[in-house]
Amino acid sequence: MRHGVALDAGGWVTAVVSSEVDAPPGEVRVTAADAELLQGPDVLPVARWTDRGLALPHDDRVLWRVLRSRGYNGYEAVVEARAHRHLKARWADSGAATPPPSTVTRFDPPDTPEHEYPDVPGLRLRRLTADDLDASAAVGVEAGIFPARCPGDPPCCDPPEAHAWCQLAGRVDQPSTWQLALEFRGRPLQHELVYLDDRRPTVTWTIHFNRERPAWFWREAERPVWGALRAMGHGALLSRTRANRPDWIAGLRANYGAREVGAYRAATLLEFPLDDAVFRGWPARRAVGATFERGGYATREAQEGEVPALVEHVRGRWRDAPDQALYAQRCEDQYHLDRATLLVTERPGRAGKPDVRAVRFRADRGGRHLGNIALLTPMRQEPMADSLHATKAWMLAAGYSDASIFMPTEYWESPVMQEHARGAGWGLKVRHTKFRRPLVELEMPLV
Repeated sequence: MRHGVALDAGGWVTAVVSSEVDAPPGEVRVTAADAELLQGPDVLPVARWTDRGLALPHDDRVLWRVLRSRGYNGYEAVVEARAHRHLKARWADSGAATPPPSTVTRFDPPDTPEHEYPDVPGLRLRRLTADDLDASAAVGVEAGIFPARCPGDPPCCDPPEAHAWCQLAGRVDQPSTWQLALEFRGRPLQHELVYLDDRRPTVTWTIHFNRERPAWFWREAERPVWGALRAMGHGALLSRTRANRPDWIAGLRANYGAREVGAYRAATLLEFPLDDAVFRGWPARRAVGATFERGGYATREAQEGEVPALVEHVRGRWRDAPDQALYAQRCEDQYHLDRATLLVTERPGRAGKPDVRAVRFRADRGGRHLGNIALLTPMRQEPMADSLHATKAWMLAAGYSDASIFMPTEYWESPVMQEHARGAGWGLKVRHTKFRRPLVELEMPLV
């Protein structure tokens, strides 16, 4: 008995051909043992012919994509990728080959909410895809949700550092899960998975790519999701929130009216009443329309048409490429997403490089309005005290009662910095230790 395989145009095996005569033209000869393997459960969809003979992807992430193209959902594809471990010892690695042609698009509920936010042009809620998994898994590892490598021996994934990716891949492309990506101008802000059942939907995955957004931003961005759930007849939403992050739990209770209803493994179960009363709308950008002068410097509000040029000005004021990208993006995001007002401080009649600050609404605290100041250009000693005084005067006129700033913890540890900050009226409010770069938040009353 002779054995061969039929191939498509991409070299993927489509059938096993066995005959007592030579294999027909166009077929590739294989051994009896390989023919038997190819006829095993779920093997044929991943086999490919290369110049080294039979092969399959050795990277589980590539193998997952091939299986998805064959009609497996996300969880089934992860399970089958791990079940093919024995073939990798026998067959070559086909590498990151393009998956075979497929009519399968995706598995997700047809009522998955997608939304363009008219109040924030460029902000969009869309369906999450397999192309988003790399970024989502990287944040999951950085946040300590997943280990960087498979924790077991032997590892469950190939390569072991694909562990977080595979864990997430098993949760997406599921017919019972909304898979959502929030992005601004094509840049990811949040990924979220909402598992749907007949009783209560459950948020099983939420990650933020940037921790700089105020809490009200994430709340308002969630409005279309809550609306879609209410349209399905749901009155509450569950969330599995890390029990070792009491700060997150406190924030969710304060901003969404959540309450603790139980525990799930290492998570606290929170219940969110799907009540529109928690949403307050996107705040208006504050404007006074006046110029504030001090020590020969004038501080004014930037106009919308100036913003693109100011973003590039901020980029050019920093020496190192990482700082250039960070502060330019911060300027753009705080203006468009956080409704910040950009304040420009310059000396009239003298050419120079203006200083740029962003002031955004941070929180209401018992009737007191807290505004956050972000320094977008490097601090210069000469106009610092005068421009801060002008900024405080503008904030009072704009309706703020208190101001806050964030500062890297290593700067605050300097006794000179503490003396300077306290002399200017700043006091330590809280230490944020869970950021990529630990921060302190300083506050001062404006009156």
